[in-house]
Amino acid sequence: MADQLETTYGLSPIQQGMLFHHLSSPHSGVDIEQIVASLDEAIDVPAFQRAFEQVVARHAVLRTSFRWENVENPVQDVHRAVALPVLVEDWRSVAATEHAARLEDHLRRERERGFDLREAPLQRLAIFRTAERHFEVVWSFHHILLDGRSFPLALGEIFSIYDASLRGATIELPTPRLYRDHVEHLARQDLGAATAFWRARLAGFRTPTPLPGSAAAGRASGRGGGQPPHPPRKKKK
Repeated sequence: MADQLETTYGLSPIQQGMLFHHLSSPHSGVDIEQIVASLDEAIDVPAFQRAFEQVVARHAVLRTSFRWENVENPVQDVHRAVALPVLVEDWRSVAATEHAARLEDHLRRERERGFDLREAPLQRLAIFRTAERHFEVVWSFHHILLDGRSFPLALGEIFSIYDASLRGATIELPTPRLYRDHVEHLARQDLGAATAFWRARLAGFRTPTPLPGSAAAGRASGRGGGQPPHPPRKKKK
């Protein structure tokens, strides 16, 4: 409902491309990001969950869904509040030799499950306790929300808020910039000037540059193209 929305605005070019990929192959798992944090400590699960929820509340992009039907151009809706899906499991009774397989199975199922971009939030949190002082935390989200520069900032805020809560303290974080500002900044750019700039910079190039993992790169190095590599796992210890 409209009264549940904070604001609505258009998509950045990169988001438009990700929306196209999603509509072309919604369960490919290509744009599903997964951050795995291996924590060698006995974490306070409710406090950690609250810290995560506070960061979701702070950043509009983490409360965003997308609409492309019955509108002239796709838009993103920022919801005033969202319920963060959280899975908590205790694996201490499971043989340690099975933990890695269980974790990989969860990651695979999350990629296959994907997200419905029309429903916020486009992220899920899972917390697995594997020992008295060891937890595996998995944050799965759609790449249309965050990139490789922004998710570390969100993680930093989550752990800062969590650490402060354990000390019974509060921290003052700066007011975050709105992603809407970035989208509107891009919309004001002179595409003609940008095209001219890159044509001048790339003058003389006649063939594309092979990217790592591409078929062309494989031929250049004597290896086959094959399947893309397994999504990277990022850990915090």
